[in-house]
Amino acid sequence: MSDKRRSPRMDCFLRGVMILAAGARRLPCEIHDLSRFGARISPVPDVDIPDNFTLEVPRRHINEEVCVVRRGEHDLGVEFKNAI
Repeated sequence: MSDKRRSPRMDCFLRGVMILAAGARRLPCEIHDLSRFGARISPVPDVDIPDNFTLEVPRRHINEEVCVVRRGEHDLGVEFKNAI
């Protein structure tokens, strides 16, 4: 099966923060794949994650609004609202 993504994914293991409700709640997450257009992340288990939030990845100087495009059993696929 071929990968039809707009930009190649880069496997990684980075720590991130999901910023919910205009900064009222900050939850840790792990980033497993990263591209110019999105990421695959593992959020804290048993927490309701909204469709839109801010993803912060300090080691990559990323602080971007994202929307959830896929929800898996243990991970989320998110798309950056503005490509990085």
